[in-house]
Amino acid sequence: MPERKRNGRGGRQRGQQHVAQARPVRVVLPVIDSSAVEIRVPDGDDILGRAVRFLIDGGDEKAAAALVGCNLDVVVTRVHEPAEPHLDYGVAVVYLVLAGRAGYELLTAENFGSEEYKVGEAIRRALHAVTPYHAELKDIEVRFDQTPAAEGWREDVARFVLGGEVHNQAPAGTTFVRIWENLRFRSESEKRIAQALDRAGVLFFPNSRARATSEDARRTVEPDFLVCSNGKWGILEVDGEPFHPPTRTVHDHTRDRVFKAHGIALVEHFDSSECFENPDEVVRKFLALLDR
Repeated sequence: MPERKRNGRGGRQRGQQHVAQARPVRVVLPVIDSSAVEIRVPDGDDILGRAVRFLIDGGDEKAAAALVGCNLDVVVTRVHEPAEPHLDYGVAVVYLVLAGRAGYELLTAENFGSEEYKVGEAIRRALHAVTPYHAELKDIEVRFDQTPAAEGWREDVARFVLGGEVHNQAPAGTTFVRIWENLRFRSESEKRIAQALDRAGVLFFPNSRARATSEDARRTVEPDFLVCSNGKWGILEVDGEPFHPPTRTVHDHTRDRVFKAHGIALVEHFDSSECFENPDEVVRKFLALLDR
């Protein structure tokens, strides 16, 4: 396949013709001597995970938070012949980043002096840094999240715009917002946990604020997920997100004690990366503890 010509930063002026392509898989091609040489295509989730770790190690928490909510497809544009027999083929690739609105704005910012542009550049630098040695990264393209619109989306939007329906109580000023089933989440990890809880068939309240007594004062608290299963109530927290960094550990423990003082016996914290990569297993573990 001929190499595609780069068209500006991130190829943003090109059409959508590559969006629908399926994620490439590891394949084996025959060679002249009838043996096989494996083409190692980088895995999109692995690339994202290592890029997020690269950003966190460098103190770029905002860029890491934006990238963790994205998906990444790897499109192979060319295969290089191996320099020696039986070595891996090299590949030229394009990364197709599928981002939410906030991530898209960061990765397409064009004002060189802006904070958004600097965050986008940090993400691009991280993606280049973690690209495997046998892969040549030719371009990084950005598209808005390609998740199909839910059935009845027109009616949901009409009710939301007209103020006839409250989605939930997650603060509207949150920077990185994900919306699913007319509910708001601060990260892709939270959204995936909500979807897993939905598949489990339990009653749950995501990001719902409440009033509670803390020692001798009343205060507003907000659990990530208040869950009811078989008449038992528990709270599932997603840690490691920008709203639950290690620096807030003491605050979170204080909040946990408030919940327990009101009869919520189980408050479990799970790492955001685990929630992102394996949400159904996280929910299974949580419900097993809650149903004891």
